[in-house]
Amino acid sequence: MKDGKSTSQTAKEFDIPLKTFEKWITAYRKNNKVFNREYISPEKRISELQKSIKALEFQKAILEANIEQIKQEHNL
Repeated sequence: MKDGKSTSQTAKEFDIPLKTFEKWITAYRKNNKVFNREYISPEKRISELQKSIKALEFQKAILEANIEQIKQEHNL
């Protein structure tokens, strides 16, 4: 640890099970943004974007159908 304390000492100080604390450290070392509340994993962001794409495609289909209906009504 940065302050010279061992992992087990720090876990005891904060009353955190050692294995849990070690998992947190490992996760942080792999990706130090993982504990940022505003962080969105790439997988989650991709999922959100895929949902947005589906919604936009649905809206586009509705608009195209409306345009086609208007054209037919006005013989365009």
